[in-house]
Amino acid sequence: MKYIAIDIDDTLNNFSETLKTSEFTYEDQDIYNKYIAKVKNDVIDEGNNELMNLRHSIHLQCYKLAKLKPGALDFMQWLKYQKGYTIVLLTYRDLRYCIDDTKAWLKANRLPYDYIFKADNKIVFCNIWKIPILIDDAKVNIISSGVDDYLQLYYPICTHNENFVTEWTAYDEDFTLGNTKGFHNFEEVKGWMIK
Repeated sequence: MKYIAIDIDDTLNNFSETLKTSEFTYEDQDIYNKYIAKVKNDVIDEGNNELMNLRHSIHLQCYKLAKLKPGALDFMQWLKYQKGYTIVLLTYRDLRYCIDDTKAWLKANRLPYDYIFKADNKIVFCNIWKIPILIDDAKVNIISSGVDDYLQLYYPICTHNENFVTEWTAYDEDFTLGNTKGFHNFEEVKGWMIK
């Protein structure tokens, strides 16, 4: 079987844009007002329970509100139905709290998949499962996969990784380093996978 692993947030959807631009509800308006700017700027302070609870609540709302990225539906259906890939969704989401909402969002957007897992280290997960292709936007995976001979990583070039990548001088002008390659749309990835 042919396996591919794909991230959800900011890869298949517009999570960060949703986080930055949406209005949210929260039961304690004082805590909301105090910390919402930190949540929208992805500040993590695990010792601050108020901030972490608000962050968790806002992220759960974003999972429902996020919109599918252009071309993602066509790409996922192409992978599954035309190319016969087994699709493994890997996410940093804590699925104990949002598996039903995540599955509902995937179903509502008609995105095919075979498995969904929370994976804190997606590179290791792919190596253990012998998955040769990962599509993910996370900086840590972009760095790590650039030196991994086994794994091909494609990442969407977006605002939270574009500056980081272009400042990393080992990347050439087309956002490529070793087995890591940046893309602007899913049609580019299709072209690379056909070759």
